[in-house]
Amino acid sequence: MLIVEDPPGYLPDQIANMPEIPMMIQHLHLEELFKYANQSGLTWFDYQNIQIDYTNATSESGNTNMMLVNMQYIPKITVEKGKWYRLRMVMSSVLDGLAWTAPPGCDLMLLAKDGIYLQDAPRSVSTMILAPGNRADVAIRCNIDPGIYKMPTVSRGQYFEPISPNDLGFDVPATCGFCGTQPYVAALKVVAGSGEPEPDLKPFGAELERPCYLTDLTQVPDDEIGEQFDIDYGYGLCFTVNGVCWNASFSRNYSLGTVQQSYLVNNGVHPHHQRKPQYFQLIIIRIP
Repeated sequence: MLIVEDPPGYLPDQIANMPEIPMMIQHLHLEELFKYANQSGLTWFDYQNIQIDYTNATSESGNTNMMLVNMQYIPKITVEKGKWYRLRMVMSSVLDGLAWTAPPGCDLMLLAKDGIYLQDAPRSVSTMILAPGNRADVAIRCNIDPGIYKMPTVSRGQYFEPISPNDLGFDVPATCGFCGTQPYVAALKVVAGSGEPEPDLKPFGAELERPCYLTDLTQVPDDEIGEQFDIDYGYGLCFTVNGVCWNASFSRNYSLGTVQQSYLVNNGVHPHHQRKPQYFQLIIIRIP
């Protein structure tokens, strides 16, 4: 994980001085990795015959499709009661996404997504949703009795498809079929704090100075915005954009320096990627 620090004085002291916990989340689907390794001619990767030494491991699992946090399977994260921590997360995956939640009594406040502070940061959230390649910064505070608590996996998979907990055969809150073998992403160990609980986080996102390519265009008058361009995603024999199989051709021309509006439709099949080079900085994306 490569962390680019904010300039001194850029963030409020309450955020800047918060202790940090990096979380590199990796999706390992051993059967898929074995298949692609064989297709690439790599005969040394055979997960079925790999001999693993569990001598120093905290647990042993036959799970072949798993999420690791900092290369650990369901690790234990230690926090003090009533203290804020900044979780810096990277979802290192090309296939599965992950959604997880904290134990009851813990506050989750989203600060930034993909390296960009939210305009309304800190935003209270109940679930952290991470698509492949996502990065997120979230503050967590657990004002609960000391002990070890579970951090449930709410959903996993390419499309975050939830099913009834009863379909899994055991008691897991609002989880998905992919979560059956790993219903928890981590364990949270809460230890006694050294004083009174820290105060709530104060709003700061709207007050931050931002680079030009993050200019807030929500208040631009309608007569200064170009004609709406619909981007309709689909999937049949191929991924399509506006009914045409995706390719590298241009489908829309913009005039330099103008404010344009794009309207995304049916983009649940595949995430929308938006480039931000210097010459492409003024565009409004509206998601229904």
